[in-house]
Amino acid sequence: MQVPSGRSVQAELNVTPMIDVVLVLLIIFMVVSPKRDQQVPVVVPQEAPADEPAPPSTTPPLVVAVAEDGALSVNGTALTSVDGLPAALEKEVGTRAEKVVFLGAHPEAPFERVVDVMDVARKAGAKHVGLIKELPKPAGGT
Repeated sequence: MQVPSGRSVQAELNVTPMIDVVLVLLIIFMVVSPKRDQQVPVVVPQEAPADEPAPPSTTPPLVVAVAEDGALSVNGTALTSVDGLPAALEKEVGTRAEKVVFLGAHPEAPFERVVDVMDVARKAGAKHVGLIKELPKPAGGT
């Protein structure tokens, strides 16, 4: 395209609106982003002093197992129905000084069932629910 004065027209990119949009988005993200002072409580295990070994526990740990098909067992005792889990856990947790439940699940177990067991354990009075990778072998088993 030719201008009557003989010079060609030079197209220039106007970046001002783009900078305005970027600054507005930056302000929006700063306002909407979560506050950094919010904290999630995390319990970090404390190392036992070397001069005082921890006394050995006489009670075996409370272990809830979730099988591949979703079947439940408490300390190796199979439950006939899911409805019996709250009563079984309340009975077991109530008699223990340490309110800890260990949860072991088969890799193919239904995720919803695992989460439900965690919720039931907390409602039954467990202060901590620990996940274990491998279930303990039955006593006297092969």
